[in-house]
Parts: sequence; structure tokens; C-alpha cells
Amino acid sequence: MATFTFHNPSVSSYFTLELIGKLDSGFYPTSSIQYQYLSGSNFTNITSSVTNPIVEGKYVWSCVVPPGTSSIDFNPGITIPVSESIFRGTGEFTLILTT
Repeated sequence: MATFTFHNPSVSSYFTLELIGKLDSGFYPTSSIQYQYLSGSNFTNITSSVTNPIVEGKYVWSCVVPPGTSSIDFNPGITIPVSESIFRGTGEFTLILTT
């Protein structure tokens, strides 16, 4: 489990966790173990200030980061290696990730 805690001093922002695709094509191999990272994952302890819905796909999840402090507990299907994911965001928020 990982807790994503956001501190946003500004207007609403956006956060995305995205798995990294193949270097040669950018596509995700469906037979890869990558499918298992987000398959079966769930979100708990979503603070009331996080705007739902959390948008989920096979290789990505995203959420709106509202002003103030908010957090989400993310439980992946299996542990995601740091080398296989990237975080993207818009706005002025900071992220504290605890595992």
C-alpha cells in the first residue's frame, strides 16, 4: 500500500500515475506483468477533499487534486517497481508518497 498525500496551495490541479510503455513503440504489452500492477488495485481512505471519481485504466490512474491537503491510499494488484512508473501533474501541488 502507498499513501499519496497532496498539499495544494492553489486552485485545483491534476495528478496521474502512469506505467511506462515499451521504449521502441510506447505501447504496453498486454501479456506483460504490467497488466497486473493496476488490475485488482483499489483506493481507500480517500479524504473528503479529493474530488471523485478517480479515473482508472489498465496502465494509468488519475485524480483531481483540490486546494488544501488531501490523501489517497492506493493498493496495487502487485508491487509496482519504481523503474516502471512515472508521476505526472499539473498545478502547484506537492506530493508526499509513503509506503
